[in-house]
Amino acid sequence: MKKKPLTFKYCEQLMKTAQHPRGHPNTTKQRRVALNTYLYYSVVTSTYQVKFFGYTIIEIRQGNRYTLFTRGWSSWTTKQRLNQLTPFTIYQKDFIWYLDLRWGGKVKFYEGIELKV
Repeated sequence: MKKKPLTFKYCEQLMKTAQHPRGHPNTTKQRRVALNTYLYYSVVTSTYQVKFFGYTIIEIRQGNRYTLFTRGWSSWTTKQRLNQLTPFTIYQKDFIWYLDLRWGGKVKFYEGIELKV
């Protein structure tokens, strides 16, 4: 079942209830969005970042601009998180990842691909 995809506005709502990890008040607030997957806000880049096992796999900028990463972990679980938390569909064919474009067609997935909804 696909969850509601993260948008900039939805991230703002989620972060209102974010907490400091393990009660440490001097660390960045985070919000769990899936197993081993957390949402953070980066003051430096003004983006929301989704981290999976500590690696940023999604950056969301104002205007719902997304940057997607695998960070070298092209696994089924990474692909599942990208599909679950973004409005895009990523699939694999012959060991190559592709991104279905909402307006038709497909494009080969590459590290740091930027998309706008």
